[in-house]
Amino acid sequence: MTLGRAGWLRGGGAAALVGLLAALAALATAELAAAFLRPQASPVVAIGGAVIDATPRWLKEWAIRQFGTSDKLVLIGGILVVLVPIAVGAGAVARRHRVIGIAGVVMLGCVGAAAAVTRPAAQLLDAVPSLMGAAVGSMALTALVRALSPEASAPARSGKNQAPKQDVEVSRRRVLVTAGGIGAASLAGGVIGRRITATRNNVIASRAAVRLPTPTSAAVPLPGGVDLRLPGLTPFTTPTGDFYRIDTAIVVPQVSTDAWRLKIHGMVDREIEIDFAQLIARGMVERDVTLTCVSNEVGGGYAGSARWLGVPLAELLKEAGVHPDADMVLSKSKDGMTISTPTAALLDGRDALLAVGMNGAPLPPEHGFPVRMVVPGL
Repeated sequence: MTLGRAGWLRGGGAAALVGLLAALAALATAELAAAFLRPQASPVVAIGGAVIDATPRWLKEWAIRQFGTSDKLVLIGGILVVLVPIAVGAGAVARRHRVIGIAGVVMLGCVGAAAAVTRPAAQLLDAVPSLMGAAVGSMALTALVRALSPEASAPARSGKNQAPKQDVEVSRRRVLVTAGGIGAASLAGGVIGRRITATRNNVIASRAAVRLPTPTSAAVPLPGGVDLRLPGLTPFTTPTGDFYRIDTAIVVPQVSTDAWRLKIHGMVDREIEIDFAQLIARGMVERDVTLTCVSNEVGGGYAGSARWLGVPLAELLKEAGVHPDADMVLSKSKDGMTISTPTAALLDGRDALLAVGMNGAPLPPEHGFPVRMVVPGL
């Protein structure tokens, strides 16, 4: 049997087109909605975060060793690769059982919504992008299946003698118009969503406005000859652009100086809450500190030294009046990441800082702008 264009329209290729375009419409809609709400509400980001949380530690460390800072991109790519056969399958099922195909799209949306609302620091509205994406994907799936159905071309028939080829041409045009409209709208939605995110989270402008204060205690000048300039040997001070990163979040948290707050509470005599302007108005110290990732192997690249500028954590904790039986500080970041640090490590005289500067410039967003904790030895 030889299949021409009509066979393709009613064969597996059409099912693949239907499913993939519906999935594209759903993802683009979800991205656009997440741009208006929160980037972390994106279903791909939420599901990726849930996968990371459920991954055994040994597998995470293997991924870091194999892929380095590209591990999150590999994860997202894997999610999208898995989505392709699911989308194709939904298209194939929908052509025979439309309700079941739509139910599959809705189920995927519910999975994304559940992942979004159960993430750390999640909000109830984080479910909206996934649910909106499922709704639009279902409508796109329905429109494409109808365009491919034999009944869609019935109005073109004017009599018994009309050639079936005209029915095929009408069906083909209907499919191409519907698919083109969905594809164009999906791409436009994705682009607009990214643009809105970039505009709303204008962290670059916030960082550019920061003027780092002169430290009250400057770092000791590095001795001559500290850089041996040997082939393959990194410099003592790691350039900011080369400083290692192992992100726990798929999307780098975007926090402006206006939105940043620090609250110290719990087992203290006095709760403290300050904003960024109040933080940098305090006395700043400058120190050279080396950090290394817990996944770094001997001779590995996940280590770096930088000159940090920040407020000593010990001063803030003493001001709050830490109770003698408080043995750790639980730190919470904007994206829900939590870290526990022994109180003794912050009060034993080491240069533990709330850093705002790195190598003479404000922190980049990839390294925690506007403020990050730096604790030597941890």
